[in-house]
Amino acid sequence: MTQVDRRTFLRDTSALGAAAAALASPAAAGLTGVPVPTYSDPLFNQPYIDVDEWRETPSRHRYVHGGFKGTEARFLLHLPPKEQYQGRFFQHNTAIPTSELQAGAIFGNSFESFCFDSGAIAVVTNQGGFTNIAQVGSDAIDPAIGSYRVAAATAMYVRTLAAQMYGPHRTYGYAFGGSGGAYRTLACAENTDAWEGVVPFIHGNAHAWPNSYAGRARAQRVLKAKMAHIADAIEPGGGDIHAGLTPAERDVLDEVTKLGFPVRTWVFNEAMGIGPLTVLFQGIQTLDPEYFELFWKTPGYLGHDDPAAFTDVRVQHRVKVKRVILSSEAAAAGLQAPRGKGTDADPDLAWRTFQADYGAPLPVAIELEAMPPSGSFLDMANINILSGPSAGKWIVLGGLKNNIATFQFSPAGGSLRDITDRIRPGDEVQIDNSNILAYETYYRHALLTPDYYVDNQFRKADGTPLYPQRPKLIAFELMKGATPTLPVGKFGCKMIVVQNLTDWDAHAWYADHYRSKVRQNLGARFEDRYRLYYTDHATHGPMPDPTRVIDFSGVLQQALRDLAAWVEKGVTPPGETSYRVDNGQVVVAPTAATRKGLQPVVTLRANGGVRAEVKAGEPVTFTAVIETPPGCGSVVSAEWAFETGPEVSDIRDNRFTVSEKIVPGSHVTLSRSHVFTKPGTYFPALLTHAQRKEAIKSGFARVANLGRVRVVVT
Repeated sequence: MTQVDRRTFLRDTSALGAAAAALASPAAAGLTGVPVPTYSDPLFNQPYIDVDEWRETPSRHRYVHGGFKGTEARFLLHLPPKEQYQGRFFQHNTAIPTSELQAGAIFGNSFESFCFDSGAIAVVTNQGGFTNIAQVGSDAIDPAIGSYRVAAATAMYVRTLAAQMYGPHRTYGYAFGGSGGAYRTLACAENTDAWEGVVPFIHGNAHAWPNSYAGRARAQRVLKAKMAHIADAIEPGGGDIHAGLTPAERDVLDEVTKLGFPVRTWVFNEAMGIGPLTVLFQGIQTLDPEYFELFWKTPGYLGHDDPAAFTDVRVQHRVKVKRVILSSEAAAAGLQAPRGKGTDADPDLAWRTFQADYGAPLPVAIELEAMPPSGSFLDMANINILSGPSAGKWIVLGGLKNNIATFQFSPAGGSLRDITDRIRPGDEVQIDNSNILAYETYYRHALLTPDYYVDNQFRKADGTPLYPQRPKLIAFELMKGATPTLPVGKFGCKMIVVQNLTDWDAHAWYADHYRSKVRQNLGARFEDRYRLYYTDHATHGPMPDPTRVIDFSGVLQQALRDLAAWVEKGVTPPGETSYRVDNGQVVVAPTAATRKGLQPVVTLRANGGVRAEVKAGEPVTFTAVIETPPGCGSVVSAEWAFETGPEVSDIRDNRFTVSEKIVPGSHVTLSRSHVFTKPGTYFPALLTHAQRKEAIKSGFARVANLGRVRVVVT
């Protein structure tokens, strides 16, 4: 590693702006139609470098680490050699603020390699250095710092450093981020001019927190016993999704479906869990405590109007504390440490890591004298403290096993230690699920404006609400940690949005809602500034089953490259995905030519249909047609997974064991026979990838999709 420079300062904001302006010649402006960035920040105006060296991994590049003087903001830049550089940078905004040393963990930890292959500098920041999500959303900190200010100041400094290293030129900048990082990316575009283009992906909206998660929680509880049937009906060759449901269960399923929850994701119910609700629910109770009282006592709320719906599920279990368990005793008690503190392989180390955050052992659980009734619904129940010094406080239950109740680690009503340090053996507590049951229909009482159209099922014909409404909408308070302002669809750069159709956290309709605001604001400029691409068979995060979902990083990589070509060379990107919204569900067109977008479309059949029924030992003929949308390159690979389904013990293994030899083209037909030797229900899958001509030699921008069918073997 070769040393280049250390601890370099740029003294003020004007230096950054002047450096960018110096590159803004008419020739440099090119075809973008986007003004040269001029952003400046009065706080983040003295950048410094504390590490500057050449590194050889993943390939030779200049590694620059630094920050802004007098702040906790840090940045990390990976600059390719001059012969690879093509005048741009890609900047990743993480979902939540994290160390800049970890912020590049995207694309299978190959972010730098992708950037170098794209002729770009790789840029990440710590978004201000706030690692506690509650701290980020607090009133003590300007949420704009973590949302866009640190990112924008860094983007401006990248241009200065690039001019020093590569010579005078216009450096084009592109920000991208997913989930909470998509909120930040939207804020970057709407509140600054620091980037010529952005790619928010799997983005949410104000409905997500708290309304959408409430509907999901309700369906997960009410439909739990029927979820296997629902999942089977959703799969290829399934049946009626409503078959076997009681009228009450049918009503819940339909209400949550119209609320926009992607119905196809119920096949992943076990994998999706409750998501960030473990954190959000504590904030919801703190921000709107009155709701949880009204729910059980006031007409218009389900708890009052239909108490019989909760007779068999509501738990209010009063019990005394037998002992208090400290973090230093937790491993011996068989308790699992909070996520992110280690692994189950070494629970003692994980708990010591957790304890180090607090400086001393602290209470993390209580042993109860008696358990609630067997089979009780206790997910996200509260531990209400009824006596002793902490009487009147509450903590969300983290788990309950063998009479030991663990705590969630972000309690309301004071810090964790304010509550737990004063709990004593003999104190009376109540395990109470009343609040989480009440939360399940919160969405009925917190309707957003009518443009959030999934809420309109809860309005009368004249537009007035069917149910009593909360006097204050807390959705915007909950969003504060990711964005200080509600996205309105007004920006000066170019934007490509990537949204997934089977995303249980960032629902598909969220992107349609934002798109309508963009169209309203941009008018005739809409097609020159914005694209929305939907990705089929893709979820929010880790792939629960690779025969059901794809890795969508190739879609995101292609979107970034299309954005750069659009900005820098005026190359119009492929047409937006063609779709409609039907009762909250986004439905895409059936063929590649009509659907458009970026993904290939796979039409797979078994013995001519989406469902085949055969005897063991009988051959099944599989046929497939794979097509790419206009301007989206060629099909370059196809792999079969035949022996996959409920009878397969570990679906996470690689089941794509048969590869086809593909002659690249925009229309590929395949045929293959397979024999199933054992009875069972199988869901064979065909995984395919498409690439543009210029990307075929690299491993990047491989855009995936799946085709799936059902084979019943008797």
